[in-house]
Amino acid sequence: MHLFAETLDDLMMKVFQKILKSGERVNASKGWNTELSGVVLELKNPLARLSRTETKGTAFSCLGETLWYLAKSNRLDFIEYYLSNYHQFAEADGTIHGAYGPRLFGMRGGIDQIKGVTELLKRKPSSRQAVIQLFNAEDLLKPYKDIPCTCTLQFFVRKGALYGGLGEGVWTWRRVSSNVTSFRDWLERHEDALRPYRFSNHRKYQSLSARSRVGTGAVVASYVSCYCLLARKKPVSPL
Repeated sequence: MHLFAETLDDLMMKVFQKILKSGERVNASKGWNTELSGVVLELKNPLARLSRTETKGTAFSCLGETLWYLAKSNRLDFIEYYLSNYHQFAEADGTIHGAYGPRLFGMRGGIDQIKGVTELLKRKPSSRQAVIQLFNAEDLLKPYKDIPCTCTLQFFVRKGALYGGLGEGVWTWRRVSSNVTSFRDWLERHEDALRPYRFSNHRKYQSLSARSRVGTGAVVASYVSCYCLLARKKPVSPL
């Protein structure tokens, strides 16, 4: 089944209608739910991924999870501040088994998958092998309270302008966080070149603008500012 729409809310509406009409009730490890299997969801406009109908404080939980991933942490005491119900899924030692951070940056005790994928795409931008594994075979060996709901993440470089820095190198987290002003200047210079391409990040932005208060430039700057603050460094002004 292939469902598609231009905006997130329109896509959600189609999904809910299909689930209510044809969904199957299932009692999963986290409770009863109604599901559809073998469904592909396509958002025609990836920049339209902010919901106007969502009323929960998801902005804070999204920021918290992003920082949790970047910190490579699986500790409950880190994420519980942002998502209080995470304690339901913690193991006896205070860790979340399914946490993405250690899997992204230290799979099986030391494989930095982010670094590996980045280096692969630098060597061969056309590669289709840039895949990050999140679900692990070992996750089924014990009755863990939480395991990843995502199996893999696959990355593509196409029309290299988007991810190739438009001739100015790749904007890694280290590079952006050390000089947000340069990143925003670069984004402003290349907005017209970037705008035709549809792209997304772990969290979606309202605008590609480098200077708008709700644009990509401001969002990235606020992430860096919060990260630096939590790391007890001098925060960077998001505006």
